[in-house]
Amino acid sequence: MPIDWEGLSRLVPELALVIIFVWFTLERDKRESENDKAGRVEQLKFLDVQRTDFLSALREDNVIYREGMARIAEEVKGNTNVTRELLTLLSQHDQQAREFIHRAEKK
Repeated sequence: MPIDWEGLSRLVPELALVIIFVWFTLERDKRESENDKAGRVEQLKFLDVQRTDFLSALREDNVIYREGMARIAEEVKGNTNVTRELLTLLSQHDQQAREFIHRAEKK
């Protein structure tokens, strides 16, 4: 079977268009892939900064929380001491009142 050179010569422009189309598609995909990688790198950097800032804020809040709780504990301790002193004074007053009433009843 002889080769039909005339028919093949008509396919050359079509083959060239197919080759150009395939090359263009591959280049476009390669560029998109590179852009996606660059975008992912930027996203990872952003997320890393966000994570670092968030953890830093948590640490600061934790310090502030502990300081606040320590202040509250001191206040409670002080209030407990004042309450204890008041209860002692009230007990003394009650004892004195009982003694006064007991003396008044004896008269």
